Amino acid sequence: HDFETGKYKVVLKNRAMKRLLTIITKLFFAQSIIDNETKFCDKVGQKIAADDVTIIENPFMVGGHATSAFDGEGYPTSYKEIVKNGVLHNLLYGLKTANRFNTISSGNGGFLGNLYLQNGEHSFEQLLSKVGDGVLIERLSGFNVGVDKVSGDFSLVGGGRWVKNGQVAEPLTPFTVSGNLYQLLQVR
Repeated sequence: HDFETGKYKVVLKNRAMKRLLTIITKLFFAQSIIDNETKFCDKVGQKIAADDVTIIENPFMVGGHATSAFDGEGYPTSYKEIVKNGVLHNLLYGLKTANRFNTISSGNGGFLGNLYLQNGEHSFEQLLSKVGDGVLIERLSGFNVGVDKVSGDFSLVGGGRWVKNGQVAEPLTPFTVSGNLYQLLQVR
């Protein structure tokens, strides 16, 4: 089913959110600072997201897709809360960028371990109920061309279903999802 252009309440399925989170996390890499592709260069220790946003990298997760004791440069990886309760705690460094910033590698030389948002207080069903009427975004594509890391603006192709009265309903034809990565972090 088609729908009108507009603003909709949305719920992102895990797979779609994982793709967005991977793009957001690229903004925390020291290389993005060197390339002037992030607004987070001087934000360590500062609030950059809503209170309930905690972004974790866990390269030791059993059964994870990116589980490894070492990064692509042979440096030990580590569990880290990149953002905790909305505050940026860590930038991500490989050996070369760590040297440039006179610090040590964070174990992210060509590597990003299992990345996820800490679970919130609501179940999937509760999120759908809170939305009431809106869109369930199940998949996103177009990340190679649809994201401006400097401004944070994105325009991606989405796939999903209507949410009606808090229930997943009929599928939608592909649609455009647009917004801003920096603003997305602020949404509760």
